[in-house]
Amino acid sequence: MLGKSMLMRGAVALLIALTVLVAGTDGADAARRRRTKVPAVGYAPRVAEDTYVMNGNFLLWDVPIAQRPAHLKAVAATGTTAIRREAVWHEVEPLPPTDGVHRWKWGGYDAFVREMAAVGLRWQPVLGYSTLWASSLPWQGWVSQFYPPSNDADFAAYAAAFAARYGRGGRFWSENPSLAARPVTTYEIWNEPNLRRFWDRGPDPGEYADLL
Repeated sequence: MLGKSMLMRGAVALLIALTVLVAGTDGADAARRRRTKVPAVGYAPRVAEDTYVMNGNFLLWDVPIAQRPAHLKAVAATGTTAIRREAVWHEVEPLPPTDGVHRWKWGGYDAFVREMAAVGLRWQPVLGYSTLWASSLPWQGWVSQFYPPSNDADFAAYAAAFAARYGRGGRFWSENPSLAARPVTTYEIWNEPNLRRFWDRGPDPGEYADLL
């Protein structure tokens, strides 16, 4: 009995000693961590900027203007850096040039670009469609937009004017120096020209190539 009792007392003493040792080690480690300043680790982005792009066709006119900044802020919070949205020719040039002078109406798009830039978003525009006066099926209402332009040079003038306003070194950015510039860098020409819904005469790769 005595031998067994001594063994038990020895085991308890050993257990207590191990507990004290572990507690002491943990305490020393904690103190060491408090004294040691761990440097912050910076990670380079794993993907290029504007890899994550959100489709935003309904953000310009379908969302109440007063609510639009909140929606754009929420988009930016997801890590998205660009918004894909149509840049409709008819919305900025509803009437033909007079004596060769274009009359661009940039006001609505200016407000949209300003709100995007304010939260760090860039526009990835889809340039299209035919304005009613320049369509190969002119002045037939909404359907006219989805016929290719009768003169590709008219569309080229629109595309050039858009880029000169919102692209790199664009006039919009010089007119708004308080904004961190987020110029357009990627342009999509027409939406889904392989579908009759958007190229109403029927898809025509050669005709689309001429537009480019």
